[in-house]
Amino acid sequence: MFANVQICVAEQLAAQDFNGQLQAATTAFEEGKTADAAAIYDSIRSSGFASPELYLAQGNAYLAAGDEGRAILAYERGLRLKPGQKDLVNNLKFAETQLETVLADLPGFFLQRWWKWLGSRLGISISYLLAGLFWWLAVAAFAIWFFKRAGLSEKRRFLLLPAAGAALVLAITFYFLGNSRAAELSRSDQAVLVSERAPLRVAPGPEATLEQQLTAGQRLRIIDEYQGKYFKVALRDGKQGWLSGEDLEVI
Repeated sequence: MFANVQICVAEQLAAQDFNGQLQAATTAFEEGKTADAAAIYDSIRSSGFASPELYLAQGNAYLAAGDEGRAILAYERGLRLKPGQKDLVNNLKFAETQLETVLADLPGFFLQRWWKWLGSRLGISISYLLAGLFWWLAVAAFAIWFFKRAGLSEKRRFLLLPAAGAALVLAITFYFLGNSRAAELSRSDQAVLVSERAPLRVAPGPEATLEQQLTAGQRLRIIDEYQGKYFKVALRDGKQGWLSGEDLEVI
């Protein structure tokens, strides 16, 4: 499976001059240097390229290296780009089983999952394009009904207004779909704990009272930050506290 993932990544990067790095990552993985392979994939990502397949390959490398926290981070990043992707979902679940205290996110309502899936399939540009198309169809249908209804048959007059209304509803739907997809991709309040163990404290700073010890892989919601070094986070159970920025990475 790992080889197939690397082939997919190679095809995507062929036109982007990353083949040398990809070959180095593949060689490192085959030689058992899985942490090095993951670091090379991260270098490719830092160069501005991102895809579900790249995050899947990186997550697999981290998982093989025993770094479940960063594996979960990579899989989550891939799922943000392509919600519901089967290999990402399955490997994420497997990574979670390697950690004793990770609380997996509860599955969202099926309409919410479907909405995210549709947004990822269409993308922002196509969603806005469809919104504009249906908007002008609605305007055209209403204009024809308003200015030329006297010359239309009764059946056409009857159908034009509902058609204009339906087109308007679709325009609004695709507009909000594009907005929600853009907001999802730009979110910076979701993070994963990547340190093997990290102290959650009641205030920022190493001298603050210890609330509890957290383990790698836990999902966090960032609430606030202090001097760019400490972040106030919320856990899935609602508990809040402060973590060092070195212990987490934004999805």
